[in-house]
Amino acid sequence: MFRPMRKIAAVALVPAIAFVFAISLVLGGTMVLVANHYNLGWYNSRTDSALLLAEAGINDEITYIAQHLGDTAVTSKSSQPTAGVGETEVYPGEGHVVYGRKGTVSGFSSKYFWVYSSMDSAGATAWDGITPNFYVTARAKVDGAWRKVQAQVKGESVFSLYAIVALASYTNNSNAISLSSATATISGTMLTNGQVSNSSSTIVASNAINANTISNNTGQFTASNVANGGTLYSQSAPWVYPSTVEVLKLLKGQTGLSDSAAWTWIGTAANNSNATGIYTYRTTAQNSTISSGNCQLASGVSLGGTPVLQNSTFTGANAKPGTTRSSNNVTISAIGNTTPISITTSSNHGLGTGDSVQITGATPAGVNGQWVVTKTGPKSFTLNGSTALGAGSTGTASPNLVKTIILEPGDYYLSQINISYASTIELIVDPNALASGGTAGQVRIWINDTTNGAQNDTLSIPISGPNGTTLSPDSFRLYYGKDNRGITISRPNSITDYAGNTISADFTLYGGVYCVTKKPGDASSLNGTQITFSGNTSGNTAKIVLNGALVADKVAFQGLCQITYSPSSKTDPLIGTGISGGYTDFP
Repeated sequence: MFRPMRKIAAVALVPAIAFVFAISLVLGGTMVLVANHYNLGWYNSRTDSALLLAEAGINDEITYIAQHLGDTAVTSKSSQPTAGVGETEVYPGEGHVVYGRKGTVSGFSSKYFWVYSSMDSAGATAWDGITPNFYVTARAKVDGAWRKVQAQVKGESVFSLYAIVALASYTNNSNAISLSSATATISGTMLTNGQVSNSSSTIVASNAINANTISNNTGQFTASNVANGGTLYSQSAPWVYPSTVEVLKLLKGQTGLSDSAAWTWIGTAANNSNATGIYTYRTTAQNSTISSGNCQLASGVSLGGTPVLQNSTFTGANAKPGTTRSSNNVTISAIGNTTPISITTSSNHGLGTGDSVQITGATPAGVNGQWVVTKTGPKSFTLNGSTALGAGSTGTASPNLVKTIILEPGDYYLSQINISYASTIELIVDPNALASGGTAGQVRIWINDTTNGAQNDTLSIPISGPNGTTLSPDSFRLYYGKDNRGITISRPNSITDYAGNTISADFTLYGGVYCVTKKPGDASSLNGTQITFSGNTSGNTAKIVLNGALVADKVAFQGLCQITYSPSSKTDPLIGTGISGGYTDFP
């Protein structure tokens, strides 16, 4: 805390002019000096009390914000830099009544603070309830003495602190972090409330925190789990995060709903992007660029009625084959003068009915372009919707074997996601809304089954950025809310692309993953959720990678895994605030 020095005017005694008055002047001067020292001591006592009360106002505002983060109206999330109704007090040197919410603390019933939150130190603009860095200013008055204190405050979001948070600390001592033949490398800090089970595995992080040590004083992280130069911390209390559905209510301003009603709300077509935010390539797309000219709404895809994303979603009318990976070219040996036009290739084309192909260099020229085909043989197919243009014998056919689904900014609700690896499908997250030409924003997938079905969930394909770009970790979120269920994000061992070439690259997920249903201390029947990261286990170096942050009840690692922490920005709901820049104490 910084308290600037204040200048105090000393009492100047007038020297005696004549001896006859000397004794009286000295005595009188002594009495004046004593009186002023008494007044100064009383003044300092009052100003120190005012300082303490102002600081209490700062803390009161931080608590107030934590209690109101879920409010729908911005003006109710914090105290406003405006005058309260009926306020008459004026802070010295200011030409208006004091701004902020009026309050007091126990023992100061007739002494008050006034506190507000603002975007700027001057208090000209109220805090917007989202921006993580802002100011809290408090003024206090105690028996006529005023003090003003201001603190720089930083809001903390659900993904803003640690690479991994494993919350499980249940009475049955179930593991918070489980490792099975795993090598897990964590760039960032990992925290656990519960047990860490290590079976022929290693996990090493930049730093580690053992929380809830009053309940778990053994079986957590050890110094061997911390990289050179890192630190192993401990604390007796558990860390508590909101459940996934509570995050949903905070983020969408639906804090008045029950948990079940909140899931019903996000599952309603008007409140998610399942029918309007799913895009794919146009049949007429001439290249692989994600753009409004090359892309269209995915006809036949509406996850609102049947909110399941699985391999069969990437079919015919749903996800058009694009041209992102279309280098498996074959030479055309004959073009028939037929309706539809028949094509014969010199080698097996690998196409199936409903797939698409890009034809270039053909004669007649009208055959060139993007076509959906009907397979007639391993070396022959016809072009759907075409009419005879004359016979020919030249050109190249480039099968577009990869079907594409593009998720535009918004919220998607699923009761299940079950996508196993396939070389012919791809899922693209498009936070800049290139496919739709709409407004950029975060892509969020919410997974829950209100019937509490038996299905777990899997995701075993990469999630790519548009046009080969690397996604920002803030661009994608996966929120999982199935109690006693789990989701596995994996990088299979031996995989090939559509042309049969071996893939040796990592699978990288950019974003935040949140899987919480049972908070520490919850005595209900909830069992918690688990996220499993499963990397390569066959001896090569391919890993499953999360570039972002993870919060879950329970975490399991298998094979080669890596988490690289990337803090979130204001696109996530705040879960609290704290002093970031210290206090400034104004005279």
